[in-house]
Amino acid sequence: MKIISKLDRKRMGIETYREEMRLLQQLDHSHVIQLIEYFETKTDIYIVLEYCKCDLSIYLKRKGGYLKVEEVRVIALQLINGLYYLHKMSWFTMISSYLMPWWVQITEADFWLLGVVLYELYVGKTPFRTTSLADLKHNIMEEDIIWPREIPNEFKHFLQGLLKRDPVERMTWSQLKRYPFLLSLDTEENSLRSSTSTLS
Repeated sequence: MKIISKLDRKRMGIETYREEMRLLQQLDHSHVIQLIEYFETKTDIYIVLEYCKCDLSIYLKRKGGYLKVEEVRVIALQLINGLYYLHKMSWFTMISSYLMPWWVQITEADFWLLGVVLYELYVGKTPFRTTSLADLKHNIMEEDIIWPREIPNEFKHFLQGLLKRDPVERMTWSQLKRYPFLLSLDTEENSLRSSTSTLS
């Protein structure tokens, strides 16, 4: 259960949460945590989410802090299928002619975050490491990513496509679904091909 206080949030912030809850109530996908219940009091918003049995942090500790590329590939497919579903549901709740500029940019931002997560799962560390927020911003904008020598080229190229600094150069859905790194795994391949066929 997640409890959000209304007292320190502006009215628009509360309305945003309500809109998100309305969308979450419509979601039904095996790779998306489901909303079980949502209710409000005068002071708080209560969100009850599906219990996730898999604790990735514990699993990573057991594996030495990082995963094999085959394991990352499976997780990547699951994340992408769930991510596409969320984008599709968001799209259908809006009329395309009235889409806001920030929504159009969400895919590019999500692909960047996906790249960061998959890099960390394989390497055991984030691609931009520092203790200072200012240094972190600088590293993200200016510094090259350090790639382990043992990383397979196919996986490296896949991550590079997600971690392009320029959003315009980043992968699109149509490029993602045909990428060899993903399609070399039979599990969920057909699902990925068909589910992303309407996005470019």
